[in-house]
Amino acid sequence: FHGTIRSEFKQKGSMISVTFQRFHCLTLEIRDFSRPKSFISSTEKALDAFFKPEHIEDANAIKCANLDVLPPVLVLQFNRFTFDPYKGTPIKIDADVTYPLELRLSDKYFTSDLKMKKNDKHPMYNLCAVVMHHGNRATGGHYTMYAKTCIGPLIWRRVDDTRVVSVSEEEVLSARKSAYLLFYSKMT
Repeated sequence: FHGTIRSEFKQKGSMISVTFQRFHCLTLEIRDFSRPKSFISSTEKALDAFFKPEHIEDANAIKCANLDVLPPVLVLQFNRFTFDPYKGTPIKIDADVTYPLELRLSDKYFTSDLKMKKNDKHPMYNLCAVVMHHGNRATGGHYTMYAKTCIGPLIWRRVDDTRVVSVSEEEVLSARKSAYLLFYSKMT
């Protein structure tokens, strides 16, 4: 389930450092820090924010992160939990975030080596599971899951403690305020 991210730290046009880090899950911010009390509305916009170069003014430098090795299963986590320093408590973010059944990764997320390896094809991923957190508190709640069967006909099922029931794609995509983890399998 792992991939690799290449991080570069550049200062005034020269490379200072390059590091490679394996990952199993990308944690995506759903708060828009550039606009107070605003949220990111889609998985694609959250990925754009994750891979956006970071300008470090004190060092007059830029930090960039790009995908160097794609995972066979891409796990995305929406950062739905944060800490309120004024109240001194953890809080849950119930932002409405859309996610697609098919996710096409943009070239702007890749290192130049990965772009050459994939021959200019955009990697596609299919949604195969969604884990949801229900409840309005970060310190409690209930987890359920939607999962697509991989044997026989592709059917979505909702898993909730002791019950497993068939559901529609529309229901799977309607969990926009509670979706917490998304599992995408790479199309070959």
